[in-house]
Amino acid sequence: MTRSSSTLLIKQLSNGLPAKQLVSLQERKEAKKAKDEFEAKYTTCLLDGCKKKIGNFHVEPPRLFRGQGDHPKKGALKDALVPVLNVSNTWKAVTHNNTVTWLANWTENANSNHEYIFLAAESSLKGQSNMQKFEKARELKEMKKVKMRQTPLAAVSFIVNI
Repeated sequence: MTRSSSTLLIKQLSNGLPAKQLVSLQERKEAKKAKDEFEAKYTTCLLDGCKKKIGNFHVEPPRLFRGQGDHPKKGALKDALVPVLNVSNTWKAVTHNNTVTWLANWTENANSNHEYIFLAAESSLKGQSNMQKFEKARELKEMKKVKMRQTPLAAVSFIVNI
């Protein structure tokens, strides 16, 4: 531990403030700028020749699985997701599926859940997908209205025919 870092630690413990608040505003801005420059290549992708924003590209760090309530896998270790260079065909599979909107997926080890990376909410592809869902919901709602109008009529005509 260097002298400056131990001084910072002593200040933090004596003030009760988090270390982030002890760093000057200029240093925080520089750190944010460096972080943004590093992450810039992960925030967009090329889709049909157009640059599109990616939603959340961060993955969870390795940690203990908490679960909710009395979960049977509570306390299991969630492994780190390690990127692998695909020089020896180590990928599980490369999927070409034009019916999905995710860009990447993997299986989490603790719960065997599938995790996904999607395009940003404001992307045109995501908007088209959402529009299709809303149109389908509108059609189903109209079908339900028609069915509700026909049901009493059918019951009445059955009673009249008897």
